[in-house]
Amino acid sequence: MNKRRVEKLIPIAIKKIEEMKDLKIKGKVDKIYSSYLASFGPSVITSGALMAVMFYSGDDKKKKIIKLMEEVLKEGKFISKGLKEYINEEFEKGNSIKATELLTDANIACKLAIRTFDLYEEKE
Repeated sequence: MNKRRVEKLIPIAIKKIEEMKDLKIKGKVDKIYSSYLASFGPSVITSGALMAVMFYSGDDKKKKIIKLMEEVLKEGKFISKGLKEYINEEFEKGNSIKATELLTDANIACKLAIRTFDLYEEKE
């Protein structure tokens, strides 16, 4: 984890969460996205960055956090293309550690940023 990079990404993540209307229900962030962000880190550790991104990208709801992290990294000028493409290219070049660290930092920033929002929880 690069603390400076995470600190730079947090305000960007807050801005992107505010902008992404499909993360919200009745003006609040759906709690499920907080859960998805929390479980993404362990997925990266157990499956690897590339597999975690591909797995999350295959689910209609989970792919929204991949899009969030992608937008955060683009605005922070860490990537210039899609997250899947970036991760895949870095793995092919042998830079899997660099790509995994960047992805992890984006995940941590988004996880911390989402805590600043009221979360919508469906009452049964």
